[in-house]
Amino acid sequence: MKKNNTQFYSQHLNNGLMINHGKIPPQATDLEQTVLSALLSDSQAIIEISDILTPEMFYKEEHKNIFGAIQSMFNAGKSIDLLTVTDKLQEIGKLEESGGFYTLNKLLGMVANSSHIVDHSLIIRQKFIRREMINLSMQTAQNAYDETFEDLEVLAMHERDLEKVSNASVITSEKSLSQIMRQMRNKEKKSGIPVKNALRDIVANLSAPDLIILAARPAMGKTAFAMQIAMECAEYDVPVMVFSLEMSESQLVNRMKNRLTGIPVKRLEADNIYREEAENLLNAEVKLDTLPIFIDDTAGLSLTDFKSKAARCKRKNKIGLIVVDYIQLMSNKSKNGNREQEISEISRGLKIVAKNLGVPVIALSQLSRKCEERGDKKPMLSDLRESGAIEQDADIVTFLYRPEYYGIETIETNEGTQSSAGIAEIIVAKYRQGSTGSCFSIFEGDKMNFKDLLTFTKPKIDAF
Repeated sequence: MKKNNTQFYSQHLNNGLMINHGKIPPQATDLEQTVLSALLSDSQAIIEISDILTPEMFYKEEHKNIFGAIQSMFNAGKSIDLLTVTDKLQEIGKLEESGGFYTLNKLLGMVANSSHIVDHSLIIRQKFIRREMINLSMQTAQNAYDETFEDLEVLAMHERDLEKVSNASVITSEKSLSQIMRQMRNKEKKSGIPVKNALRDIVANLSAPDLIILAARPAMGKTAFAMQIAMECAEYDVPVMVFSLEMSESQLVNRMKNRLTGIPVKRLEADNIYREEAENLLNAEVKLDTLPIFIDDTAGLSLTDFKSKAARCKRKNKIGLIVVDYIQLMSNKSKNGNREQEISEISRGLKIVAKNLGVPVIALSQLSRKCEERGDKKPMLSDLRESGAIEQDADIVTFLYRPEYYGIETIETNEGTQSSAGIAEIIVAKYRQGSTGSCFSIFEGDKMNFKDLLTFTKPKIDAF
């Protein structure tokens, strides 16, 4: 079956140009000739369309070669006319397959007016996009027949190629400084997610396409902190997608109930609720019902599956924040090399998703044991486990540190030495857009909640 399918598709391909059921692919060869004629007769015409057309957008192979030669000469600052283009094609060995001097001379003889070259070029570009859409559909169907691919891999490949076609449909042009600033102001009004917890003193907003790494040793409260941010964003009506690779969806929900009610997670899991707690729990459940939080608890989630699911959730639910708990539990099906290289690819993939989807991504990460070998146990960037690429790809790196956990009884703040009881230090070790520093928060362990401590001390901001 698979062999017959491959034969079917090969019969519908002609020199890389797809012919479907006897139909000729969308094309405008007459306009291609007109554009090339204008370029040969007017050496300055290429300036008008240099950001509109590329050689592969031409339907006929000889037209691709001729435009490619003209574009190459333009980029090199060389003059463009019949003779120089002929010499260029001869130099690169494509003169004969482009029709030779006769074809070039024929194009020049058309004496096309370059005044409409932009309009003609846009039509050529449009036909190219239509051909790409047809080819993409055929390729997706072929991949779907190929049972060596998993379902989500087929979806991921389709979404990747569809994005390329979408990008080809966008033409950018120069903008004045006032236009750029106006767009930035509009973007800031829509995309910034206000931070309510202690981080707000250092990082005012979570913004796309930031990759925020939240790292700590076990038992520091990484998941609790990330879910607190997720809930606070959802309260601002920002839909949040949570990929939980360690906890099940029910465990996460019980964590959220615990934060709102203070009822211990163990009793929530056992449905052991006291009578006086029932109303409080009901109110918490009503509130959670209204929060736009989506959870995927697929264990061992691969990078490919993550990309596909995140893109689908973005389209369906218009998510404004993604949380991944945590990086070291993700897998990469390519597995080119050791675990460090795999984590590097995952880290890079998370950043690409943040950029492509236009949403901030908070990714939790484990720290190595090296920090526990130091006297104060305080984490550093070098403690990021298994890969320095995590630090490189991240826009913000934040550590959670609870000295009380290690038996350290005091901490140093702006107001002097203080007791460490119930205190968590939130360390921003890297901030691409601003300053690094630390702030302090009360960690309510019974509620898995980080509470602002604004009256206790001001954050210590270091020079960037």
